Amino acid sequence: MINYKNLEELDAAGSYLVRLLFSVLHEKEAPVLPSELKWELIFDMARMHSVETMAFYGAEPFIKDNPELYQKWKKSRDANTAQSLIQIEARKEVFQALHTAGIRFLPLKGYEMKLLYPRLEFRQMADIDILIDPENTSQVQTIMQSLGYLKKEETFPHHDEYFKPPFVTVEIHRQLLLVGDDRQEYYDNIWDRSLPDEENPGAYKLTPDDFYIYQIAHFAKHYNRMGSGIRSVMDIYIYLEKYREILNREYIEKELQKLDIYDFCVKMESLSLYWFSDPLQKPDIAENELNELERNIFLSGVYGSNEFFRFKNMVSIQTEKGRWHNFRYFWKRIFVSREEFKNFFPVLKKYPVLLPFFYLYRVFYVIRHRQDTIKREIELFRSTRKK
Repeated sequence: MINYKNLEELDAAGSYLVRLLFSVLHEKEAPVLPSELKWELIFDMARMHSVETMAFYGAEPFIKDNPELYQKWKKSRDANTAQSLIQIEARKEVFQALHTAGIRFLPLKGYEMKLLYPRLEFRQMADIDILIDPENTSQVQTIMQSLGYLKKEETFPHHDEYFKPPFVTVEIHRQLLLVGDDRQEYYDNIWDRSLPDEENPGAYKLTPDDFYIYQIAHFAKHYNRMGSGIRSVMDIYIYLEKYREILNREYIEKELQKLDIYDFCVKMESLSLYWFSDPLQKPDIAENELNELERNIFLSGVYGSNEFFRFKNMVSIQTEKGRWHNFRYFWKRIFVSREEFKNFFPVLKKYPVLLPFFYLYRVFYVIRHRQDTIKREIELFRSTRKK
């Protein structure tokens, strides 16, 4: 687990990991690890950002004299490569079953990006994401179960998760963004922006312009909530390298302005070129803002984490003046907003009068089952106060 107490060390590790990925991407010699860093930290950070397979090819010459780490990292690389191959076959099977049932579907995110990387295994993918029409949810559940998938017990307002051993997860989405996200309205007509995919019968696909807009919207959603990591920035660079010449920048800017994420896109594009272009391009971002941006990304992991979310809130609150900021932080942690509760407990939308009981349930559940989490959070809170 990444230790958030030494932020300068994590900044240095993140910067080195980016250079390591750059060297693999452009088939250049990897830089020597700075003496103040350890390869174990680089591996942990690469795994946190879901780039350990790609990073392995840059790190391999340096870690062969560390048999324990080498075998650990190689085992992770081999498992991810095997998962990638199994996901490809699983994807074909699910696509065929949906097509046979006459259900239209729209593949999302990860796999489409995987095809753009120099090697398929370079772009790790935790799950297969597919959008369907909400009215087909029950029929799709029957199809997935007939293919040997188990529906996860956790409920999400906007998608269902299915798992098939050894490690295939399929997320069936009923809408693109989280329930309550103001930007979801923009995607209510997503099928009107989609075209039949000639290579996959029954499937639809977004145009390159609209795929990129969704890519940025998805990145912004994670970044602004729980954080989002190095892989999301690298995805931008990879996508622009493939499609830059054919993208309609005027249309993209107009649509991103509607979603209020155009400035976010400009910053992340600039950062992607600074990290991964050859030769590197100096970002058009003030140095202090660049440092904060990099730190947020380095600390957050692939799609953020509860740890980073808490860290960011702690730092934000502790920059404020006033004797009650400690109390205020923990009050907000216990009594989260009504909208957040409704996202996790949809019954509250129909019966809001139950909200006080769910607050009590949350308090007693955390005390009984999350004592280790409470201890870590208190330690993290104390460490940020010292910064």
